Amino acid sequence: IIRAATEARSHFAGHETQTSTYIMENSKFKHGLGSIGGISIGMWREYRGFAVPPDFLWPTCNLRCAWDAWLFGMPNHRSIRGTGEDKVEIQTPVRPLRLIVNLRMLPRENRVRTTFCDSWKPVLKLMDDGTKFLTRDVNVRHMDAAFMDRTFEAGRRFLEGKYPSLFKKERNRQWAVSTWSKLIRALNGVEKKRKRQLLSN
Repeated sequence: IIRAATEARSHFAGHETQTSTYIMENSKFKHGLGSIGGISIGMWREYRGFAVPPDFLWPTCNLRCAWDAWLFGMPNHRSIRGTGEDKVEIQTPVRPLRLIVNLRMLPRENRVRTTFCDSWKPVLKLMDDGTKFLTRDVNVRHMDAAFMDRTFEAGRRFLEGKYPSLFKKERNRQWAVSTWSKLIRALNGVEKKRKRQLLSN
């Protein structure tokens, strides 16, 4: 599992650079469209009815990389198949995370569903809510680096408006997406408790 997690992180860490090459050099493969290995995958590939491959593990990454995956997906995600001398690496693209609209699209194994709910979705869904005016009706084909930067900064400003205390902490740009989600869930819990107290008085 540790090795698989390391591989997942290494593939995702290069997502931004690889994606630029992917778009510019091979227009057939834009954002998981077209075919991979001669197999037509349609709009978004499914894996035994799920949105992620069977060996999928959530990578550890900062909020900026997670935002890329939320809007753009993981078109260069790879998985290992086989064992020993028969082991091969295959491309297993993952759709934009914002399109995972039902938790049943994620497997329970390896805490994939739980990790999405607890460590990724809380902060990314908030940023998504605050950037609808920029992202609505924009096809992934048109989401270039400038678009990703612009929407990310707009999402951060939206978060700052709702949770200013988090932006007073040093090095918040380096926090993992899971740290953001954990802190936001904690603050939401405090706020709900405060509202209950106000209503009971």
